[in-house]
Amino acid sequence: MQAASEDLRSALHVETACRELIRSSLNRMHSHPNKAIRQALGFREVGKGNQPTFASPNVTKLYKELDRIAKGKLPVHDYNQILEEWDKQTLCQDIQVLASKFGPKIWDDAIDQRQPESNPHSQLLVEGEEQFYQVDLWFAFSHHQNFIRLQLEHLAFVKAITYYNNHFRNKVESPGTQRTQKMKAAQKEPSNSKSLIHVIHLSSDKLRNFTHAQPQGVKRKRKSQPFHVSDERAYWGRASGNILDLNDNKDDSYRRSTRGNPVSNDTDLDIPGSDDLEVAPTRLHNQSQVLMSPADSIPSPFPDNISEMEVVVSNSLNMPHIPPSSSQPASSPQHLSSPQHLSSPQDPSSPQDPPSPQDTERTTPLSQSRQPEQSLTNMRLQLRLLLLGELCDLQEAPRSSSPDAKWEKSQELDDTLSTIWKADKARIQETMDPETYKHTDDAVQEWIKRRKMAKKLGTLVGMHISEGKALPPMTLDEWAAKLGDDGQALYMVWELNLQCAKVRVDGIQVVAERTAAAFAAATQYPKAAGILKEGVISFHEQMFRWNDDFGA
Repeated sequence: MQAASEDLRSALHVETACRELIRSSLNRMHSHPNKAIRQALGFREVGKGNQPTFASPNVTKLYKELDRIAKGKLPVHDYNQILEEWDKQTLCQDIQVLASKFGPKIWDDAIDQRQPESNPHSQLLVEGEEQFYQVDLWFAFSHHQNFIRLQLEHLAFVKAITYYNNHFRNKVESPGTQRTQKMKAAQKEPSNSKSLIHVIHLSSDKLRNFTHAQPQGVKRKRKSQPFHVSDERAYWGRASGNILDLNDNKDDSYRRSTRGNPVSNDTDLDIPGSDDLEVAPTRLHNQSQVLMSPADSIPSPFPDNISEMEVVVSNSLNMPHIPPSSSQPASSPQHLSSPQHLSSPQDPSSPQDPPSPQDTERTTPLSQSRQPEQSLTNMRLQLRLLLLGELCDLQEAPRSSSPDAKWEKSQELDDTLSTIWKADKARIQETMDPETYKHTDDAVQEWIKRRKMAKKLGTLVGMHISEGKALPPMTLDEWAAKLGDDGQALYMVWELNLQCAKVRVDGIQVVAERTAAAFAAATQYPKAAGILKEGVISFHEQMFRWNDDFGA
């Protein structure tokens, strides 16, 4: 069980998640961790119940879309075929569309907007708030995007498997289902055979006492006493163990007088393992309605062996075993760390064992444990290293690294800057007057645009802009062939000229000062404004050279 828990944690962590780990967990899990995946994605939930209720309308819409594709595009009737579809990556394109549509709306919130203390309508958790959410996710990070898409696909397949378990797993093999079908057919026979049908379902001791003059189970006009479903099992003679023995020394009239009318339990069960797609049509408590007259319809059958039924309930509902004949209140299950027991019900009225130190640490309020600020601090430190590495010619990658490796570092730099600038917006605004912040914010947005344009050109010709090399001499037609068509080539000409014109109008020194000031604010490193200014100037000067080369 512990090994399975570790595998699940690895499959749900942004640094270790992969298709192979998820495939392995899907192949052997008995209780599929829908809730754990929702936590790993950072979805904030409100309320309790069968169906998750999300704090965000965007998350709710995304969750419903996952329902739709899970039921509509996966073979929910066959478990093995579902696993085959995972191997074929059948849903990758649909998940890509959903991630592109909802990703920026959900995972781009600033860090203060994620904290429920400052934002009661927060749609995301903060780092460490739940056991499976250990890293704040940002859609601007490419590796976070990949993780989000992978877990959305994981969640859709878990939904499909849950639907299969609830609707198809025991549809053919279940003896109870076969008996129900036989008894429904028997109800359509002539009325003079109904007494015989009852005799078939009575145990041998009651069969000896059965007479047509006084059929067993006739309603009596007297004050009724409620009885539990376990009494029903004892009455119909399908129990094992102590249930039937309790009344074996009583005659039938005593049992009839003390049994009374059944108490209806036709209510929705708050079952953690219930299907997220739709509630299964058959509920366990629907079987507790018994019509007492032989002339009425036949009661729903129970399994011939109570111990078998108890195992089915315990496994399928993920609930602790409670013997039907027990008169003592069920003790609450201990907290289990295994992901298969994420939704195990806790009885608030039952005595519980003292929490372990690990549980105490896990449930410690966020304000007393890991602060969300820690995530931003780590990103600021990483951004410092990336800026110094590229703009001060201190690349982490060796000199022999390929241009693609350098562009990968550049992309990480821009993603980290964009994420911090959005997440830390409130604090940065407090350090500047409104006009200064506007100029600085514009500088950040223009920087990211120019970097995207430079990366597009650099990857086409196999060079990084920091190398200071000229673009290879090519005609516009040759550039069009590389970019895809004449329209793309002309757009690149326009974009290069536009960005260079903006820098020249504002002045390269002013642009460099504002951009470097933004780096200093994002990293909380005041010296960065002076250290990085020359690097920003060098980048723009190289952009001017590429513009001249491209237009030549």
